[in-house]
Amino acid sequence: MDDILVQGSPGMHVDSADDLQVGKGHVWALEAPDDNIAEFGSYAHGGVDSYTRPQDRVIPGDERFGGVRLEANSGGHNSYWDETNGRPDRSLDNQRRVVMGMYDSPNPADRPVVETLPDPKLA
Repeated sequence: MDDILVQGSPGMHVDSADDLQVGKGHVWALEAPDDNIAEFGSYAHGGVDSYTRPQDRVIPGDERFGGVRLEANSGGHNSYWDETNGRPDRSLDNQRRVVMGMYDSPNPADRPVVETLPDPKLA
């Protein structure tokens, strides 16, 4: 099975993960909470009518895109390959787990860490 893994992606010129044709659960997205480049993509990518219909523009980190959003460390757009004391930070470790196919591991502790988004009903 093929996987697509994006970090801080400002867009892919497709409407959803399904359009990438790699199978359900095989499009992975990391978006640092302070990555302004990824967020800018919400405004820069989209259809012909992208400046008048912002609700139609999604980036891989958006829940509506349909990819699996993984936990990412803070640090902006250049933080996805950071290490601390010679050990991979959360973003880099999650990338390693996807590349190695550990998402199918019988041990949940070995799998990539999926981001838990806040419930908008509670906000």
